Amino acid sequence: MTPQISHQVLSSFILWLDNKICTKGLAYTNTSSTFYRTNDLLNGNYSYSSPYKQWVADSSIPGASIITGVYVGNTFIRTGQSGFTDINYAHGQVYMTGIAAQTVSGSFAIKDFNIVSTNASEQRLLFETKYEVRPKVGRTLTGLRGDEITYPIIWVKFNTSNNEPFCFGGTDITVDRVRAIVVADNQFNLDAVTSILRDTSRTYIPLINSGEMPFNPRGGFRSGSYNYTGLANKGADLSTFINRVDISFLDAATNEINTLKDIHSQIYPAIVDFEIHNVRNPHS
Repeated sequence: MTPQISHQVLSSFILWLDNKICTKGLAYTNTSSTFYRTNDLLNGNYSYSSPYKQWVADSSIPGASIITGVYVGNTFIRTGQSGFTDINYAHGQVYMTGIAAQTVSGSFAIKDFNIVSTNASEQRLLFETKYEVRPKVGRTLTGLRGDEITYPIIWVKFNTSNNEPFCFGGTDITVDRVRAIVVADNQFNLDAVTSILRDTSRTYIPLINSGEMPFNPRGGFRSGSYNYTGLANKGADLSTFINRVDISFLDAATNEINTLKDIHSQIYPAIVDFEIHNVRNPHS
C-alpha cells in the first residue's frame, strides 16, 4: 500500500506542531549527560540511552543544541565512525555495533513536550497509561528504556474525517479532525502550550511528501540534517488550512479531574481539537 493523503496530513502536522511549540514557546532545554547501556537492541545494535526523551532534531529551532555525535571517553565521533551507527531523537538513544570500552556521553536539547502519534483512546491515554515524569536536569540519573512513557507529552491522533462538496468538477474539501491530548506536569506549561495551539487557528500547514520525511526507521536522519523551515518552504504550495482550534479541559463537576488526580497526582491534561481543511479533487 502506498502512502495516502491522510498519512501526509498527519505526518506533516506532527512536524509542524513540534516546530511551532519549540520555536514560539522556546520549549526546550540544552543539556548534556552520560548515556547508559540498556537492554534495547535494534538489528543487533547496542542501545545507549540518555535520561531524557525526546531530543530536538530540528536545526531551525533558534538556540537548540542538536546532537550530531557522541563522546566515547574524550573522543568525539559522528554517525558512521567507530561502530557508532545512528541517533534516535525520539527515544533519546544512540546505537553502536558493539559495547563501548569507555563512557558514552553527549550534548543535546530536550523538548519540554514529547510529541507522539497514537490510535489509542482518550480513556486509555489519560486513565490507563502509566507515566513517568521526566527527570529534571541536574539530578543523578540513569538511561530510559525505549518503551518508557515520560511526560510532559502530547499524543496526536486522527479523530474523524470526511469529504464535503466544494465546487463543480469534483472538487471537495477534505475535513480532517486531528486531536492532541496534552499531558503537562504543571499548570503554567499547560496554559502556555494550549495558548500556542489556540493561536494556530486560520493558519496553514505545509504538506511534506513522504519521500521528504527526515527520519529513518531507527529514528535518525535519512541523510544530512533536518531543518523544518527548509522542508516547509518546499511544501508551501501544497499547504492545508487549520480552520479552527477547540480546547477542552477536564470538568471537575463531573469528577473526571478528581478521578485522574487519584491515578496521576501531578498530571495537568487538556484536549485540543484541530479542524483541518484541504481542498482537493479526490475523484480524479
